[in-house]
Formats: sequence, structure tokens, C-alpha cells
Amino acid sequence: MKRKITLAIALFISIVLVSLASGDSRVRAEPPQRFNWDTGLLTPGDGQILRVTVVENNETITIYGFRRIQYMPTACDGRVCRQAISAQTVSDPVTLAPHEAASIVMGNLIGTDAIRVIVTTSSRNARVNASLIDAATGETQVLIALLLP
Repeated sequence: MKRKITLAIALFISIVLVSLASGDSRVRAEPPQRFNWDTGLLTPGDGQILRVTVVENNETITIYGFRRIQYMPTACDGRVCRQAISAQTVSDPVTLAPHEAASIVMGNLIGTDAIRVIVTTSSRNARVNASLIDAATGETQVLIALLLP
């Protein structure tokens, strides 16, 4: 009887050890968090350009892309006009070291009724601004600080 109990205990311990040893040993890292800043739909006036700037003060971050979406009107009903996407582009990723900045300038918006830029970064601490600038003088006419939703 003692022998059967010893054998049962040994079998149980070996099953437990095998199950522990054969577990999934791959490390499953979570994908990096991404944060989106969105200018919303902007309608630059004649002779204006749009600049979107990302500034980082304390850490190295990745800008996964500046996504530029251009819109054109499709139909108007009274004072309300519908917009449809006419073109989209996304920049290549950029890595910023502490105290660096990156910007994208959208000029020559002729034929575009409205534009929207979405900036995706790896840090919620980045500062993102959009500026409407007079193309002739270089004067900033409107400055918008973008916030996370």
C-alpha cells in the first residue's frame, strides 16, 4: 500500500513539473501605446499655409506619422456643405530626442476646400500645435494647441 501511495505522489509531482516546464515561454509584449492629435477640419483662406508642429521636452518619442487628409465640397444645402475626401498621405515615422521638434507644412492648398491633419505619437506628453500662416509675410495668423481627447 505504501508503495502505491509513493508511486501516486511521484506521478502527481512529475505531471505538475512537466506541465510547468512545457508552458508557453514566449514573452508577449503589449504593442506600444499610440496617441492621436487631430486638427479637425480646417479651411485655410487664400494665401494661407498650414504648419503642424510636434515638440518633445523630456523623452525620446516616435511620431508614427503626420496623416494629411484633404477634402472637397460635394453638395451644399443652404448653409451646410458636405465634404468628401479628395486625397490622403501619411509621412514616414520620425524619432525625436528630448528637446527636438518636427513639423510638416502644407502649402499650395489650391483646389482644396478643407484639410485635416492627424498626428500619431508614442507619448501623451508631446506638444502639438497647428498654425495658419500668411504665405506672403510668414506671419502666424492663427495658432491652435491640439489636445488629446
